[in-house]
Amino acid sequence: ILLAAGSVGYAVTVPTEGESFTEFSLLTQNETGDLVADDYPTNFTTGESQSLVVGVTNQETQSMTYTVVVDLQRVTVSNGSVQVQEANRLHQFTPELRDGATWRRTHRITPSMTGERLRLQYRLYRGTPSDGLNGEPYRSLHLWVSVTNATAS
Repeated sequence: ILLAAGSVGYAVTVPTEGESFTEFSLLTQNETGDLVADDYPTNFTTGESQSLVVGVTNQETQSMTYTVVVDLQRVTVSNGSVQVQEANRLHQFTPELRDGATWRRTHRITPSMTGERLRLQYRLYRGTPSDGLNGEPYRSLHLWVSVTNATAS
């Protein structure tokens, strides 16, 4: 009984470390102005812009610097593997966040590459470009989009 009581007392009085993670989100603004994870634009025309909101929330228990890279990519998919054939860098952001802070950035996507089933890729890295952003991103998000030429009828 004493051992059980001691174990419960220890568990209650000693704080446990929470899980550390980073939230990465892609949002749109609905008709009432609220940010939602829904109704993403999937059809674009070259030279015309559409807005999206990218967000990062730091839950890493320490201040962090992140880099968000946004590319439009022409890809091939074969046997579950995705190969990038062509990529255009659209945006790059480097937010610095204290623990618990959220950063959001409204940005406009204005594609110049045309095609069906292009991948709008958002990659989140811990660190800055000077740290080297090669390798796998910490988090990633993507949308499949189609882009038509503005002069096409």
